[in-house]
Amino acid sequence: MGAQFKFDRFVVDGSQRQLKCDGAPVEVNSRYLDALLLMVRNPGQLITRDRFLDDVWNGIPVTDEALSQCIAHLRRTLGDDASKPRFIETVPKHGYRFIAPVEERQAQPLLGRQVTFPLGWQGGLSLASASTLGGGLVGVAGGLLYGLGATPDPLQPAVGAASFLIVMLSVNILAGAIAGFAIGAGIAGYDRLRDGQAVAELYFEQLVPGRFRVTITRLPGGRMQVFDLGGDAWRVDARTLHWRGWALEAGFEPRYQLDRLTGLDAADTQKTLPRTTYELGDAGGLEFWQQIRAGRYWRRVVEARVVYGPNAAMANGARYEVVLSTQGLDGRSINDAAALRQAVH
Repeated sequence: MGAQFKFDRFVVDGSQRQLKCDGAPVEVNSRYLDALLLMVRNPGQLITRDRFLDDVWNGIPVTDEALSQCIAHLRRTLGDDASKPRFIETVPKHGYRFIAPVEERQAQPLLGRQVTFPLGWQGGLSLASASTLGGGLVGVAGGLLYGLGATPDPLQPAVGAASFLIVMLSVNILAGAIAGFAIGAGIAGYDRLRDGQAVAELYFEQLVPGRFRVTITRLPGGRMQVFDLGGDAWRVDARTLHWRGWALEAGFEPRYQLDRLTGLDAADTQKTLPRTTYELGDAGGLEFWQQIRAGRYWRRVVEARVVYGPNAAMANGARYEVVLSTQGLDGRSINDAAALRQAVH
């Protein structure tokens, strides 16, 4: 269970802990592989020195030289040039950014095999198609059971019994395929949840006192949305799917979808003042979320949760990243304006 990241001639396999070039394994230090994985998982995103220390060195104090050597080694391995980078760009005094296009593919173990779905719309189509096929097969089984059970004497070669069985098969296959497509499309509308991943960045510009314009950038991918928020604080909520039973055994991984962005007054603990709220979620085909919440069967397969982030202060020029883990949401300041505002809020 894990992901593969393809860029140029290279593939990084997070689950197998391996880097390949044109299909051939490339030897790389385990720590340096972690640094490369961190960057390709967040293409186009600035990775600060502090984040490298937290995620790669696990908070162990190291010198700047250790990080510089790590990046230099990766550049040599990838055939990259610091002065004309194709893969790893230096952001002076801040960190590094992976600038090459990255294709992420999700590999899941199913019945002892690795089944790989590309992420994005291709992955959604693959998942919806697989679910449609699965639903159709369930429909075949259901149609046979119901048709044979309802036919007075299914072993007699009666035209009426055969016709009835064909009709029941057709109806159940169609119903199963439609239900399977709805499930696949709904799941495809949710992104894969990695524990502790940054899912969005927010940048605030003050318009007038008590009103801010926020630009939210989805990660990975970089899709941007702009909203006007009232108040002096903000909060992002999300929906998460956590699998149970056979779905967990089959290798289904937790998924998430950003749900709402809210502007509020931090002092309004009684919730009496008006709030600005925007929907961030996508329907993802048919409304899968409501089916899960309402259906008893689905509760045995998947747990649907609403995750509420903490209130964080808005300030002119403040920049935050939203980090989602299996434990909840967190808003982290990533520049001085946000850190200062949080400290005095």
